[in-house]
Amino acid sequence: MIAVDGSPLVFGPRSVARVVRGLIAGWSEVEREELLVLLPGETMTLDAPAGVRVLRAPCPEGPRRFRQMLPALLASEGAACLFSPWSAAPHPRSLGMRVLALIHELPFVRGVSEGALRTWRHRRSLVQNVRRGVGLVVPTEATAHDVRRLHPGASDLHVIPNPFDPTPWRAARRTPATPPYAVMVGVGAGRRMAHKKGLDTALAAWRRKLVPEGLRLVLVGEPALPLVGGVEARPDVDDEALHALVAGASLLIYPSRSEGFGYPPLEALAAGIPVVAGDVEAVREVACDGALYVPPGNPQALAEGIGRVLGDESLRDALLAEGEVRAAAFPPGGVAQALVEAAHAGTVPA
Repeated sequence: MIAVDGSPLVFGPRSVARVVRGLIAGWSEVEREELLVLLPGETMTLDAPAGVRVLRAPCPEGPRRFRQMLPALLASEGAACLFSPWSAAPHPRSLGMRVLALIHELPFVRGVSEGALRTWRHRRSLVQNVRRGVGLVVPTEATAHDVRRLHPGASDLHVIPNPFDPTPWRAARRTPATPPYAVMVGVGAGRRMAHKKGLDTALAAWRRKLVPEGLRLVLVGEPALPLVGGVEARPDVDDEALHALVAGASLLIYPSRSEGFGYPPLEALAAGIPVVAGDVEAVREVACDGALYVPPGNPQALAEGIGRVLGDESLRDALLAEGEVRAAAFPPGGVAQALVEAAHAGTVPA
């Protein structure tokens, strides 16, 4: 049996919660291996398929406190491995079982700062995991490369992409709205994260009126930077509304300076809209030729990329054709099976 820390489903953030949800959804395709979802709180409903069991425990304080409760929760369950979707994973010896921890990205390795405190936490968690014999799961070869740059001796390293089900996005497809708009999903919490996500680049392109006339920009999230003319924010968007918002756009922009995987481009491609993205390794690895890439941090290049996609039908068709392939490249069942293999690939440190 494999246990998974399900606290992201309660405490967020959205991208990490999607990894957990994808694993749960894909578990029906895993043979002869039970999944135990450790869930804080008693009120959240969870659609668990066959082979998935939910163990609940009251914990209103947050994910850190919940991690401290895990040894007691797992003491009598007989799990062989715990998968932590947080990089701050429990010590394997405290659990008496193998531990896998998700290392989503290490932006500071590429010179992109998320702030001193967040960077320190990234470094500390990774160092502790390597020293304690925690297995490392990364969603892309780009992140694996960053881990090896910091810790060349990290051998218990597994590249397992994040799961993605394109079905709800394909079901939401519709004719682009009039007047047209571009959509940007994920604007970062705080100014540092806004810089990492390229929000400053997008706002500069609209402020300088570099983009095609009449094209609006809709931001999904609460931007930490002041908005400019032609730009609006939608801070509270549930999944159904997000499907419709993305599917109704003329294109998605994703001008990030650093990413570990990148769900929004896959969502847009599954919804049938083209993508203009910052040229960073992980996004190229995930979207491949399904996106048009521009240099990060360059408003003029971003605007020119937008103009190319909107003005060239053959380019759009080529991007979307490849996008169909990429959107189907990360089936939850295959990702769940890869996690099972990683769980049995190591032992509990002595």
